[in-house]
Amino acid sequence: MKKLRGSTFVAKLAVLALSIITVPFFASSTIAEEVKPTAPYIGISPYKATFEIEPGKTYTGQFRVSNVGESEFEYEVSAAPYSVKDEHYTADFTTINDYTRIAEWVTFEGTAITGKLAPHSASEYITYKITVPENIPAGSQFAVIKATALNNPNETQGFSIQNTTSAGMILYANAKGAITRAGAKIIENNFPSFLSAGPLNATSLVENYGNVYAEVKYTLEVSSIFGGDPIYNNAEEDDELTTAMLLPETKRFRTQTWQNVPFFGIFKVKQTIKVFDEFSEVEKIVIVCPFWLIVAAIIAIVVIVVWFRARKKARQSQGMARNI
Repeated sequence: MKKLRGSTFVAKLAVLALSIITVPFFASSTIAEEVKPTAPYIGISPYKATFEIEPGKTYTGQFRVSNVGESEFEYEVSAAPYSVKDEHYTADFTTINDYTRIAEWVTFEGTAITGKLAPHSASEYITYKITVPENIPAGSQFAVIKATALNNPNETQGFSIQNTTSAGMILYANAKGAITRAGAKIIENNFPSFLSAGPLNATSLVENYGNVYAEVKYTLEVSSIFGGDPIYNNAEEDDELTTAMLLPETKRFRTQTWQNVPFFGIFKVKQTIKVFDEFSEVEKIVIVCPFWLIVAAIIAIVVIVVWFRARKKARQSQGMARNI
């Protein structure tokens, strides 16, 4: 009877604990579902445009603004300066200098600075114009054309939510005929020779000491030490993984990542970097082995050594006993 009462008490305690865990879960799920907003989601393509510009000339281009979300929204387009703040290329859309004057030269056709898009892949094409003045700074010019979605507040369960998303297309331009200097150097190209677990991160640091932008090419290739086809090559994936723009008078730190690293193995890894006429290639043998496996191997070796010594000592003791 005491056992039965004890079992009943444990069962009641388990039910109480389960109710404490599940009630807040279902309650929070219900609340999240009730106040979930329908946010706008704006897209812009292409994500970049390049120009060779000359003083006193005009250039035109076109981009598409798309609504890939579930709610209708109004949007506006604008041009802003584009530069970077640090080696990690944190974007700066406010600083005005000799490399960002082009933002002032951009206008949009007609009154196409505002519009309205229905949900589910509705899109509009917008034409922009770059009017280059006679006197322009030497080197490159950079700006971003932004498309910003502005929704009316959604009233949901007493909440007023303002949803705003934006997307940008970067303009890269080189001035023809201006005094330009092109130069870059590869400061760092490195990755570890040992990993306890993935991913493998290959890092690099490249500097542009000229006044024109450059396109940096990155390749990360992994193969077996026994040869054969590569296990991984980032060139087979998105172009954004293999190329990056390097702005004038900046340094850019970048990481190439091999995500699907096996649990254990020995591999040949090679990272190559090319910018202007500069080229760097680093190739290493990389060992992947978990720490616990190393510890287990060390323990196993110690056990085996101790066992052999104990066995040897036992044999010596038996031999001495026989001699006596």
